[in-house]
Amino acid sequence: MPITIRNNSTDLTLAARAEADLKKDGWNVVASDNIEPAGFSRTTVFYRPATEEEPAATELAARFGMTAEPYPPALAGSDPGLLVMLANDYTGPR
Repeated sequence: MPITIRNNSTDLTLAARAEADLKKDGWNVVASDNIEPAGFSRTTVFYRPATEEEPAATELAARFGMTAEPYPPALAGSDPGLLVMLANDYTGPR
């Protein structure tokens, strides 16, 4: 399952740290970068409902203390796979 990480936090090192954490845990991170803060206050993994993405998102969220939610309309055109939107609450695997 491809995973893209977008760092929405104020910590510019968070995307690289999260990428390393997820890869170490066996997840397939295909891209990570920093973005302008977009108002996400909790680290969230977005998925497309009723696809193989949903159980993967649930597992990832449980492992890393994230929230799992369906893609919002503003992100609906995202590439296939999961999107992790990092926020300042990200602490790594549990």
